[in-house]
Amino acid sequence: MLARCPGGRIGLGWPHVLLILLLPGGIGAEEWYPPFLARTMAEIPPSTVIGGGLVCSAEGGSLAFPVCSGNRWAVQINDDRGRWFDQVGPPFITPDGSAILYTAREGGREFLLRNHIRLEAHLDAKPDESLAFERIDRFAAGPDSRVAYVASRGETTDLVIDRTAYPLGASERVKDLWFDPVTGAVVCLTEDSKALPHIYLEGREDTNYQKIGAEGRVIMAANRAGKAVYVVRAGPGESDFVLADGVKQEWDSVRPVEGSESSLVYGGRRGNEVFRCAVDLAALGSEETRLLELPEGSEQWTLDRSGLNVAYLANEDGKNRLVIQGPDFDVRDPGFDLVEMESVILSPDTRTYAYRALDGNELVVVKGKRGKPWDHVSQIQISPAGIAAYKAERGASKFVVADGKVGPAFEEITDLGFAPDFRTVYYKGVRRDKTFLVVGDQATTKRGFDEVKLPGFSNDAKVWATRVREGDSWLVVVNGKRGELFPGVEPPMVSPGGGLVAYAAHTPSGDVLVLNERKREAGDWIFTFPWFSPDEDKLAVGVLQGCRFSWKVVEEANP
Repeated sequence: MLARCPGGRIGLGWPHVLLILLLPGGIGAEEWYPPFLARTMAEIPPSTVIGGGLVCSAEGGSLAFPVCSGNRWAVQINDDRGRWFDQVGPPFITPDGSAILYTAREGGREFLLRNHIRLEAHLDAKPDESLAFERIDRFAAGPDSRVAYVASRGETTDLVIDRTAYPLGASERVKDLWFDPVTGAVVCLTEDSKALPHIYLEGREDTNYQKIGAEGRVIMAANRAGKAVYVVRAGPGESDFVLADGVKQEWDSVRPVEGSESSLVYGGRRGNEVFRCAVDLAALGSEETRLLELPEGSEQWTLDRSGLNVAYLANEDGKNRLVIQGPDFDVRDPGFDLVEMESVILSPDTRTYAYRALDGNELVVVKGKRGKPWDHVSQIQISPAGIAAYKAERGASKFVVADGKVGPAFEEITDLGFAPDFRTVYYKGVRRDKTFLVVGDQATTKRGFDEVKLPGFSNDAKVWATRVREGDSWLVVVNGKRGELFPGVEPPMVSPGGGLVAYAAHTPSGDVLVLNERKREAGDWIFTFPWFSPDEDKLAVGVLQGCRFSWKVVEEANP
């Protein structure tokens, strides 16, 4: 939401940012304030307006935010304001907290700056000539203050690493850019005009990777200092394969498995034998562990996230039977007309599994137990607590089935998910042009709303809150109880223990803070999410009064 200050300047109201900055403004030392605020800043001149994207490093040593004066923008880092530009991007703090990065645009050119210093770039062949870029598409920060970014100049797209630009040639569409977590090498994934993938390591293209055909796709990738491991699913009629340090290893089929920062883990089938394969990224050594031999005719198989438990389809007497074998499973389910292998979900930590089957009608099988028959089932999920939930349809009606219990009927159902306790489901349902939020077995109200946003929860999911729209007005619903109508409200925040529910409400005369259903006057605009104290008896919010930013502490017991 935009907040207009006196004099016509514009600032952002209650920005949706993950890191929150609250600036001190007249609060005594005995007052509580957010623990990450470790230093004070010079007072922001009243002629400036704070923009969105306020960030603070984890230890509180670096604070940064955009500021605007007239039509010019700059970035303030602690008490040091950078130069003015036509535009600036939101600041980004490097993972080690040593630098603030941001983009700036001036006169049709865009730059990347680190701690207010423009990062010049040049080609290897012309080290004395700085390049001018028309657009910076993305940037990434790595260890030892390294910076990489992708920028465009005319028809050329460059990958810039530590001030040296490497032209990307025909691979003009950049899909991703990152620093390898093991070695710190720069990895750039691109796609050319024929949708062929390319990978650049430290600015040089990996030519082995380029040999993958148009029908193939990488399902797992990792790299080590310019060397790479790729697990590739090949095209029709071809064998899947693994490229490790330029050596090609073929498999009849491969399956991705979650690896770690030091290893890449995948499953491979050769003939009827299934292996768990682990590649040591430090040495590029590979270790294969034979898991089991599939019965003849069992083509469909998969692995769980550990790579140790194998699920496959056994075909017996014209029926599909799911079999799971491994250290955590020894399962042989009943047979069905069809078992959809792509729907199988294995959860080794909770010994839970679920999948979609066809036996006349569609149904979901959870831990070997048949669910009710439906016309169609979809969106099967298993929470970390081992609770299975899915969407089911019968005729024109749609339902959510969670832990075996069928919810109310709706015309449409969206946004199925689990609350932080991983046992409570929530979702939105539509009936007669009205939208309902269902949390567990509790709906927002019996008559629904014109619009419903997703909820916030306490850690135990016993307290939840959401904002909803009725006509042109908005209100907050807490555990099914309606709040007061306002012209607008911001997303409600629930404290981790559930003792406080707070949100900003917009009124014609300014913003108010609503804390546990009681209104507190705040200022012209409430500018940040609330920050709860550890004992949850008070909170702090940043407010904008005129064009001056300050922060206020509000206690739950005080009006």
